[in-house]
Amino acid sequence: MKNLENKTYAIMLDRAMSYVQAKNGPALEHTISELQKIVHPSNTILKVLQVKLAEMELEDTYDKS
Repeated sequence: MKNLENKTYAIMLDRAMSYVQAKNGPALEHTISELQKIVHPSNTILKVLQVKLAEMELEDTYDKS
């Protein structure tokens, strides 16, 4: 069971990093939501992804003004 969980985690992280590079905020937000279901709340990588999402949202807000 652990192997499946680790593989799912790795796939989701790869997907999240692709969304960061593509600046796809909505997709990153969805992936973060899915990751929150399987990782510990203090997971460092999850925190980094949340910061990246916030950064994207700020850039989007800044670009619109």
